[in-house]
Amino acid sequence: MVERSSPLLELASVSRHFGGVRAVDSISFTVLPGSIHGLIGANDAGKTTTLLALSGILPPRSGRVLCDGENVTRAAAHVPVTRGLVHVPEGGQILAGMSVAGNLEMGAYQRRDHAAVRADRERVFERFPVLRQRRA
Repeated sequence: MVERSSPLLELASVSRHFGGVRAVDSISFTVLPGSIHGLIGANDAGKTTTLLALSGILPPRSGRVLCDGENVTRAAAHVPVTRGLVHVPEGGQILAGMSVAGNLEMGAYQRRDHAAVRADRERVFERFPVLRQRRA
């Protein structure tokens, strides 16, 4: 495995306002390869707005979002997705009518290496055997 030193994701002074209300005011952080991050705060602290801004659903009023070094702040909706930057809403209602296999296929929609997708699906089933049992 090749070690990367460049960030996977960067938010630089991202702000998002709704009318006169500052939902997010100049947040910055960097996500490095292999790291795990959490976004914690009180209700109405701007967590969801931050996630929506970084995934491009609600573009920031100011600041920038870099994904793998590419500025995706105001990119077309498909660009962050092709970089692996997607927003999965809470609650599980979006793809609730689909099978486990269908959900995994949807997650690999942009990928073209079908052999690698099959290998990744097998890794998921090995790590979470109950998903294999419930794949249909």
